[in-house]
Amino acid sequence: MEEFLNIKPGSIEDIIGAISPAVYDNLKQAVELGKWSNGVMLSKTQVEYCMQLIILYESKYVSDDEKIGKELPGCKSQVEVLSVRPLVNEGSGENFFLVKDNKLVTPKLVTVLDGITRKTIIQLAKDLDIETLERNISVDEVYECDEAFFTGTAAEVTPIIEVDDNKINNGLPGPLTKKLQANYFNLIRGKHDKYNEWLTRVEKK
Repeated sequence: MEEFLNIKPGSIEDIIGAISPAVYDNLKQAVELGKWSNGVMLSKTQVEYCMQLIILYESKYVSDDEKIGKELPGCKSQVEVLSVRPLVNEGSGENFFLVKDNKLVTPKLVTVLDGITRKTIIQLAKDLDIETLERNISVDEVYECDEAFFTGTAAEVTPIIEVDDNKINNGLPGPLTKKLQANYFNLIRGKHDKYNEWLTRVEKK
């Protein structure tokens, strides 16, 4: 399978034609597990390229309901898929969220850790009627987003105010980020009766 990643960009139809159903299934499994069938781990670049190949294949052969990939934002045509900037997946130990037009966006679980805090924020957003999308996120989207933040056991909900010298929301935490952060802190401090069953209380001695 590693040799398959040496395909050179050329005719999109030729590239799609080189992806058989078996190769497509192997690509999906490799991305989901983070390694090839022989146990060799995928690099981040290989994961991103596999996802792009999956998207190309699905654009022709897979119905929208069955797709695991999604055409990358900013791509005007399939020809651009293989030349787009890398995808943003997660931090070193945190899940990533951005906000654009009052919508919460986070990478799909295909390439990221299924974090407990991530699940909590998605549920909180749902309960607050905040639309949440799970899909691929390009680097350009991060530069142009309205807000961004990390989630994690240690990070909790940490605003991101600058990426590669590009300030987000003028270098300040955004309103939706602060709203989710406040609700999360209230939850873990036992101030949300609705979520008390999520907590394990420890009595002080």
